[in-house]
Amino acid sequence: MTMPGSVACTHFDFSHHGGFQQEFGWNAVSALNSAVFVSISEITDIGGQVTPFQGAASLSIDNVVPGNQNIIVRGNIGWDSDITVRIFALAVPLGL
Repeated sequence: MTMPGSVACTHFDFSHHGGFQQEFGWNAVSALNSAVFVSISEITDIGGQVTPFQGAASLSIDNVVPGNQNIIVRGNIGWDSDITVRIFALAVPLGL
């Protein structure tokens, strides 16, 4: 199955620990017409390349809210100090 051109994916990197709420600008998203799905993983530099990996921290996503050219993601990073994580995001227009 080929995905239509209106389906979009991207990623956002940031550092945090504990509960978080982050807003990310993304012009592929509409509050009324997009379903957005995200996952989260730790990232690190392995051999000069930023790579997702399974670390010791627990990571979770609680809410994802599509806006007009942005998304708001709420979640938790189960670690006592800031670590760098990546949000992977997939936006699908409603009605596909």
